[in-house]
Amino acid sequence: MATLSPVTVKLEDPIVAFATTVDALVISRKMNGGDLLATEGLGKVATTLKLIERLYRTTDGKEIGPDAVLTLSNGDIARLAEAMAPFAGIGPGTGDAPGSGSR
Repeated sequence: MATLSPVTVKLEDPIVAFATTVDALVISRKMNGGDLLATEGLGKVATTLKLIERLYRTTDGKEIGPDAVLTLSNGDIARLAEAMAPFAGIGPGTGDAPGSGSR
């Protein structure tokens, strides 16, 4: 299993997480069983937002929390989801979804 290098995504529309302005988020770990369980039964959008919350951190390693995730712009969500795909085991253009068993 290949190790993925951390990816930093610059936000076009900064958010506030725990009273701190955040203009970039970093993903550095692959999705795991706990993430699958946390997203079980959620729709596509809710799953994406939950995975952003669980997998991404601020550039100084802090969590962003569910309230901050809800303030992300649609464009930033799309960029974060695209960068997250390899970490979530989703192949580009394959239609695979987290938990689909198609990895």
